[in-house]
Amino acid sequence: MAEWKECTLGDVLSLKRGYDLPKSQMRDGNIPVAGSNGIIGFHDEFTPITPCITIGRSGNIGNVYYYDRCWAHNTTLYVDDYKGNNPKYLYYFLKTLPIASYAGGSAVPTLNRNHIYPIKVCFCSNVEKQKEIADILSSLDDKIEVNRKINENLEQQAEALFKSWFVDFDPFKDGKFIDSELGKIPEGWRVGTLSEIADITMGQSPQGSSYNENGDGIIFYQGRTEFGDRFPRVRLYTTEPKRYATPFSILLSVRAPVGDLNIVPYKCCIGRGLASLNSSQGYNSFLFYVMKNLKSKLDQFNGEGTVFGSINKKALENIDVLIPSSESILKFERIVKNIDRQIYVLSKENDNLANQRDTLLPKLMSGEINL
Repeated sequence: MAEWKECTLGDVLSLKRGYDLPKSQMRDGNIPVAGSNGIIGFHDEFTPITPCITIGRSGNIGNVYYYDRCWAHNTTLYVDDYKGNNPKYLYYFLKTLPIASYAGGSAVPTLNRNHIYPIKVCFCSNVEKQKEIADILSSLDDKIEVNRKINENLEQQAEALFKSWFVDFDPFKDGKFIDSELGKIPEGWRVGTLSEIADITMGQSPQGSSYNENGDGIIFYQGRTEFGDRFPRVRLYTTEPKRYATPFSILLSVRAPVGDLNIVPYKCCIGRGLASLNSSQGYNSFLFYVMKNLKSKLDQFNGEGTVFGSINKKALENIDVLIPSSESILKFERIVKNIDRQIYVLSKENDNLANQRDTLLPKLMSGEINL
């Protein structure tokens, strides 16, 4: 443990406040603008900081990000002097600290660098070992990012296929078309309502006293707070479930904002901020992309409530949808179901990789695991 030393955070790095940058200057460009919750825009006007670690200063306080290059927004602090330490190691080290707890201010909390410089830390002083530790953790994050990009590409393929078949009607253009409320559609297709193709369950919230994070009862989602790219994260449980979503149901946010989607791979309880949808014909992949294509219609319900946007079951059931021929739905389902299966497998792999990283992180940073 001789390579680990007791010191203060201010001994191992120096921070500066990010810069004001009006939205008018965040035009399309190649240099990301880093805010307290990630990338908030791009520009090409200023010399980027390379590499750059940011810490949320206001807004999402304490969030730590690493970028190969970026421009730090004034909602962040950024490292301007690594004091000879490995930047990636410092990034992972900062993620182990409860930085948000050092924010000051009662009305509008903010993070001041002088508040966190005195934090007592146990820090690896061997730069070569810093790199070894950072390389191990980075290899996991790099694989997670590769999988995420593959999934993004797979979903784009499925969306493009849906648009080609059921919006632009590319494979059916040589056939006969008929008039409908939605315009010209292939003969044999019709306009119906969402309730004709989906079984909808509106959530109902259990008693707040039944909520816990200890794993007691069944997984519970009140709203979209735990939504991920496609699958939600597990945080809450309830011992008094009211309404359920079955495995691989589509979860739809029905309150503030309306329209966000995830797929839940396991049985769970859903609260009043969500609805569960399943294809009445067993074509959940088709239904998922129908719901994604309804985004603009669902957006109309945002802001219509007295306090915030919401949609009730009747309004949801009565949304107009195009109902293609059974043959075309089946063909689409056979193709896209395989794509969705690949996305699920890679997402599960990413969960496992993230768990490995999060388990290793504090042990590597403390020297508990000796490389």
